[in-house]
Formats: sequence, structure tokens, C-alpha cells
Amino acid sequence: IGQTHEFSVEGGGGNFGVTVGDDNIASIYIASTSLDFETRGSTPYTLTVTVSDGELENENDGTITITVSDANESPKVLPEYVLHIPENYVGTTHPMYVKATDEDVNSEVSPDWGRLSFTLVDMYNDELPEQLFTIDLAGGTSSGQNATHAFITNKEAFDYEENSIYQTRMLVTDAGAGSHKSLPSSAIVVVYVDDVNEAPYFLPDEELVYGRAFYVAEDAALGTTVGIAEALDQDTGGDWSVITYSITGGNVRFEGDPGTFAIDPQSGVITVDFLKEGGTNLEYPY
Repeated sequence: IGQTHEFSVEGGGGNFGVTVGDDNIASIYIASTSLDFETRGSTPYTLTVTVSDGELENENDGTITITVSDANESPKVLPEYVLHIPENYVGTTHPMYVKATDEDVNSEVSPDWGRLSFTLVDMYNDELPEQLFTIDLAGGTSSGQNATHAFITNKEAFDYEENSIYQTRMLVTDAGAGSHKSLPSSAIVVVYVDDVNEAPYFLPDEELVYGRAFYVAEDAALGTTVGIAEALDQDTGGDWSVITYSITGGNVRFEGDPGTFAIDPQSGVITVDFLKEGGTNLEYPY
């Protein structure tokens, strides 16, 4: 009575320790974070606990077995996924893959512990992610047993010139419930819209400044400005944004004659470029 007992523990791979309270009662505690049911299974740890009152001849040993039970662990995902999609594209031939794993996928306790679900939640965009993207497994759903990855597709075509990057957050959960429910895992998903070379286009009638029908007097001199072709290119900067004009049809009225009109390749200005004697090639509409 009143004696202090000393306890020590051996075995267990360094995963356990012993502590003694004021009442000389020893408690076994977990001393590491490496306990893993998926690695060890149901094989128990065997610990030897020694108690002494300070004298070697008064030591006594006892054996304790500890079995690690399975617990529902959260799925594992990378902190960030960086994905790419070409602009103006909608379809399934450019799926953007994201991957998640769950150590409980083959759990003997419940198959639900390995049944993963993928969802996208709003982050910074004004539009909710479900308005922009879908996220599905290979079977066309957002959840499934033994799921290891899902793919994200865009619901509508993106315009690089309007917005070249989207960010959202992905949540991955398993189907564990009640006291076995695990915390969801989250990852940032960054989608870059890749620029593509888009064809230039002529302005619609309501946006034209100079119109689409031009008139020139039959006695017009060489070099007279007839009109201006008006086109735009959605690409901004670089060679993709450079527009070059050319006349590809309807310009030669008489066989063997060069074109009556010329167009400046940079400005689109159309001028009278060739006159037959007496200007007879200006007597007809083009």
C-alpha cells in the first residue's frame, strides 16, 4: 500500500506505450499513427507488460493482445487537379479524368465503405458547377462500388476569349452511414480552356458600317474606292488574329482580262484596279 509501481511494455512494433496514473493503474495507449487494418488484417499484436516496485526480484510480466478493427476511412484524392478542354468543344471524346481511391474498397464490414460518390460544388464562379460540368463514372453515374476515377465533361462550349479558366471544388464521399460515416475528401479542380484558331467571319448586316452592296460609276478612274469589306476574328493577339482579305470569285468579267477590282489584303478596301478601253468592263454589275 502506498508503493509506486513501474510499468513497461514490449512488443507491438512501437505502436503502443504505457502510462501510469496516481492510482498505480496502468493504461495502454496508441503511440503511433501507423495502425492499419488493411495492412495487418485481424492478426493481433501481442504485448508483454512488466510491472515492478523498483526491485528486480519483484518484477512480474503479463501478456496483452490487441486486435485492430476495421474503420471507415475517408477517400484519398490529390489536393488539386489541373485539366484542359479545347474551346468551342462539347462532347465526350475529351473527358477530363479525376482519380480517387479508398482503402476500404474491399471491406468485409460493409461494401458501402468503398462505394464512392463524386460531386462538384461552387467555388469562385458566378455559375454553379452543375450548370457547366457533369461528373460521372464510366457507367454514367456519379457513384459506384470499386470506383477509382470519374471524368468531367463540359455541358456547353467554352470561349477562350471570354473566360480561359474555371475553378471548382470536387467532393468525394463514401456511402458509410451513421457512426461509420467518414469525412468527405475535397480537391480543387482547375479547368483551363485551350485556345484554338477560329475562322474569321464577316459582320452581320446589322453590324456593318459600310454595308454589303457597293456602287461605282461606269466612268470611275483607276484606284477609285468602291467599298470596304468588314470582317472580324475572335482570336486576339498573334498570327491567329491577323485577317487577310482576297477576292476569290466574280471578279473577271471578260476572258483573259485581270480582275476589275482589287482588295487590300490588310484593310479590306476594294478599289477599281483594271479598266478596259472606254471603261466597258464597268458597264455590268458584279
